[in-house]
Amino acid sequence: MSPEQVEQFSSMRSSVKHLTLGVSKQATAPWTPTIFGQLLSTMPALNSLELERCTTPFLKSVLSNLVESGRRLKLFRLGKTFLVDEGLVGFLEANADHLEDLHLESCVKLTARVFAAISKCTALRNLSLKGAVALEDSHLDDLRAHSPGLRRLFMEGCDRVTGEGIDRLYEFRELDSLTVELSFE
Repeated sequence: MSPEQVEQFSSMRSSVKHLTLGVSKQATAPWTPTIFGQLLSTMPALNSLELERCTTPFLKSVLSNLVESGRRLKLFRLGKTFLVDEGLVGFLEANADHLEDLHLESCVKLTARVFAAISKCTALRNLSLKGAVALEDSHLDDLRAHSPGLRRLFMEGCDRVTGEGIDRLYEFRELDSLTVELSFE
């Protein structure tokens, strides 16, 4: 790259608002927390982040970096990971009044602590929970109480939600889109 191209790329990164990071199975040089931190520092306008197939240590580091840097996101998507509560709760708490769009896909190890943190995201408008097997009726009740502006709710594979919990979904007054894919025994 020429010096002009490097400068042009650097100035473009400063206006980037959305970043998607994914790691393929064939990756020979995976993202490191240091590389992510450097990249994040060059993107002051970033308010939307998608992460897929990242390792748990990397995700914990990314979430910690975001909290420590004071970065507030409006959209966060996390997919195909075995992340547990440790980093996610702090991130959700730090972004509770900014986060509008949250997608957690195939995050099967989430627990009640994460759902409690989600329910405190007062700016939340869109929530997608796919494979959140620990989600229960009480978590939906908390979400309804603290996130009255929720407009879109997608739940798939949240098999601890009962028929009673489904019946109470009508109490989300602002919902204009609801997708529920559950299996009942």
